[in-house]
Amino acid sequence: MDYVAAWCAAEEAATEVNEAAAALGIDSHLVGAIPHTGINGESVVWIRPEGARKMAQVLGALAEERRAS
Repeated sequence: MDYVAAWCAAEEAATEVNEAAAALGIDSHLVGAIPHTGINGESVVWIRPEGARKMAQVLGALAEERRAS
């Protein structure tokens, strides 16, 4: 299994999540998406529960704004 390629894909995705969160004003320490690989060699991105909740709040607010316009 190519764990390195899977980790690289996870790192790219984690970076995108962290950058998007920062652009939305979410503290990077709160989200802190972390690249990882699973036991089967799959790409995985870990996010702290508090960060996932904050991101869900922001996404919900954006969805509400979209519906209102």
